[in-house]
Amino acid sequence: MDSKMNRGFTLIEMIITIVVLGILGVFTFTFFGNYMNTYNMMRDRRIYHQEAVYIIERIARELRNATTVTSTNPLSFQIPAPGTPADTSTTITYTLSGQQLNRTGNVSGSILMGDNINTFSVSAITSPVTNCYNITVQRATESYSTTVCPKNVPSGSSGFGGNYADNL
Repeated sequence: MDSKMNRGFTLIEMIITIVVLGILGVFTFTFFGNYMNTYNMMRDRRIYHQEAVYIIERIARELRNATTVTSTNPLSFQIPAPGTPADTSTTITYTLSGQQLNRTGNVSGSILMGDNINTFSVSAITSPVTNCYNITVQRATESYSTTVCPKNVPSGSSGFGGNYADNL
């Protein structure tokens, strides 16, 4: 047998292999690191989005059932007795305190609806209809809004009373 066949790998070949594998490893871990950062960022945005949508839907559902809106800052309104089976409160108030949005009922007390809320605003619509309200919640850089027309408006008022023409 030839003595060159039993030599194995040279030191140069081993170093080149280690360098190439090291470069591939750096690129692989950089890719997975960026992937994980993107995943975490999108997960946090999804959570903020879901919580903001829940807040808007909850307020809209309760305000849609209101008989009287007493103020828009803070949002305070009356709903028909006995409220709901889970909460018999008939006076509901939503207040932004710092970055926490709280819901207070005359029976249930104060409940934290959401935190990290930058803006919570409610404004009455006066044209083309009355008795409708714009609700806006802003979390981080995202803003969520809807328009709600209570169905239980007093008779003789110029509102939608009874229909569900939200999001004018």
